[in-house]
Amino acid sequence: MKVKSLLTVFLLILLGLPTLALAKPVVEVSMVVEKEIVVVEDGKEVTKMVAAEEIFPGEVLFYTITFKNSGDEMATNAILNNPVPEGSVYLPNTASEEVGSVSFSIDGGETFKKPTLLTYEVTMPDGSKEQRTASPEQYTHIRWQVEKIDVGQAGEISFQVRVK
Repeated sequence: MKVKSLLTVFLLILLGLPTLALAKPVVEVSMVVEKEIVVVEDGKEVTKMVAAEEIFPGEVLFYTITFKNSGDEMATNAILNNPVPEGSVYLPNTASEEVGSVSFSIDGGETFKKPTLLTYEVTMPDGSKEQRTASPEQYTHIRWQVEKIDVGQAGEISFQVRVK
């Protein structure tokens, strides 16, 4: 059935039927990764943000994700997922919350919850089970849910990690 559906879509594209030109949101996303460095300018130490081309253990990386609705219809309940980069640890309370609600995953992005509800089960030496609240070091993904993004509207979300 899927092959038949794909073939139908392909034929419609080839025929150029106007029904394919329906209004829809198109959310474009880009990301910048930076780190702080200290340089001397005019005899004074100044902190600057630079592209994180070389990274070293212990450094803090600043992730900024820019999004824009370049479609011709409002995007509603847009989901922006981002993995916590491998070899790093999410820094608590750094995920921006200005543009949408933030939740986290500890299972590779399968499920998302608020930090206080993000729990896992541990089997104790005596065989009993214990629920524990996940720590930021266990987060594997961050999710922002943006209620609406108007046509042409852009925004930013951000978070920070420490390189292991």
